[in-house]
Amino acid sequence: MGVSGKAIVNAILSGERDAKVLASLVKTKLQASPEEIRKSLVGFWKESHLFELRQNYDAYEFHRKQLEQCDEKLNEQLQKLVEKTIRRIYILILKVGKIKSDIKIPQSSKLKIMHIK
Repeated sequence: MGVSGKAIVNAILSGERDAKVLASLVKTKLQASPEEIRKSLVGFWKESHLFELRQNYDAYEFHRKQLEQCDEKLNEQLQKLVEKTIRRIYILILKVGKIKSDIKIPQSSKLKIMHIK
């Protein structure tokens, strides 16, 4: 849900019913004209519909927060994996360096380096 949609839903749930006021909460340019937006926000505010809107909005917020927490945990785990992988690569480089220093490579040998695009 975008910033404008969220602002409109919050306003409705806070008791705002004036379509002109609700339409003024739209902060981005839309294909619909301001008049079309205003007309679309005129409604018959049944208590049961407002209750359902509240329930659905609360569920939306709950799931949005759950996803945010999942993203945070995923980033923590990814960071740990990256750090562990970097340590392993560093140890491998040190081991290869030790092995390389024990092996005498003739000056005349040439190594070909391939570049992958």
